[in-house]
Amino acid sequence: MCNPEDDSFKSLGIKAPSLKGRELYNRVTSWVLDENRNILYGGTADGIIFQFFPEENRIVCLGKATDQTNVCAMTISGGTVYALIGEKGECCRLTSYDDSTRELRDLGCPLARSERPWNGYEFASMTTGKDGIVFMGENDRISQLFMYFPPVSLAKKSEEQI
Repeated sequence: MCNPEDDSFKSLGIKAPSLKGRELYNRVTSWVLDENRNILYGGTADGIIFQFFPEENRIVCLGKATDQTNVCAMTISGGTVYALIGEKGECCRLTSYDDSTRELRDLGCPLARSERPWNGYEFASMTTGKDGIVFMGENDRISQLFMYFPPVSLAKKSEEQI
């Protein structure tokens, strides 16, 4: 934890989840803050997604949606956490986590369908626009900007209409 008053750091005494036997190599590779609930979501070098509750100094492992490693980037749209998971030179996979259903899903490899189909490979960033669209930025030799339009559930739609 960082204390800005005296520029010091203090260990929280907790560790990010990792695969058995890989604890030494594990590290957090991506974070995103759920401002509405004050929860940090994180992703690790092993491809594991987790929640961090700062007030309780507690981590909850949510799991691993795919067999790939390295959570490259994360964002939140409409209450759902989206993460890109993939290694250098491999096709990344888009995953999602919905806390209301506790479901962690592999949504597959990003594919743009325009004049010429284009698969997304190496990604380094993602963010959510004000209208809920998820933007994903590639970082390989020929980089593209991908847009993902998350589905709106009927339950969320009816809540918005109230």
